[in-house]
Amino acid sequence: MAEYTARRGDVSAAGGVVFRRRKKDGSPLFLLVHRPRYKDWTFPKGKLDKGESFLDAAVREVAEETGINPQVHLPLGTVTYTTGRRNNKVVRYWLMEGKKKDFKPNKEVDRVLWLSADQARLQLTYDRSEKLLQWAQLRLEHPDDGKVYLVRHGKAGKRKDFEGQDVDRPLSKSGRKQAQALNQFLSGYPLMRLATSPALRCRETLDPLARTMALPAESEGSLSEGSSPELVAKFIGTLAGTTTVLATHGDVIANLIGMLRADGVKIKGPKVSMKDDIEKGGIWVLRTRGRRIRRARYVPPPVRSD
Repeated sequence: MAEYTARRGDVSAAGGVVFRRRKKDGSPLFLLVHRPRYKDWTFPKGKLDKGESFLDAAVREVAEETGINPQVHLPLGTVTYTTGRRNNKVVRYWLMEGKKKDFKPNKEVDRVLWLSADQARLQLTYDRSEKLLQWAQLRLEHPDDGKVYLVRHGKAGKRKDFEGQDVDRPLSKSGRKQAQALNQFLSGYPLMRLATSPALRCRETLDPLARTMALPAESEGSLSEGSSPELVAKFIGTLAGTTTVLATHGDVIANLIGMLRADGVKIKGPKVSMKDDIEKGGIWVLRTRGRRIRRARYVPPPVRSD
């Protein structure tokens, strides 16, 4: 996962989605914990000790809360939410495997359950935990599967009214509202990477999300205005097994979706042929397997520009 960049006031934590396989058919069961203090069902996790890495904390917390010494498989990404004290809590998760053993209640957890994915979805208290479970299940079945949120930047000021280089043209007031709405929409999903066109309006579109998720927004030249769809698809091919948000331009998205449609990729969304067909702040959700884009689905902007 990308390097963590903490903000003052962030609460750093780590945990694990732990599974074991049934002997009779090999299907996975997932470990849920009940916390009496919060009266909730969730996955084991906890705050980092001073100087501790996220991964070390995740393994320690699973062991302390459940008594299981897990085998770490794959990173699942970062989940964030606001605590009761209004702090931004940043939790990094890993997919782990463990063996069933006798559980002894402790001060953090008084009950545990091993459940199928369908049962766990019904038992989990929080929507964010359900999304994390869905991603964990997918990574368990297909470790090289990925999901890319391809976002057109928010509304910027008019080109004719901006005296500097176009790459330095910032978001308008309406565009900044769209960036905040994008943050609220995507921060509920487990994310692993952020990347953006070097253009300021694209960087500003991801700024709120980058701050909330404590992830750096990497500058990526292949997302620049005018880039060929082949170059963009090649970069997306390097993101196998991740959940990534990319901020780019209308022409880049239109050309990529057009190429995918011509190649027979399953597309669920409007036909697009030029950048003006792509709404500012609109999102194309791409599902990948290995280096190949398998399907694409359009999601309208969380907030449309004025």
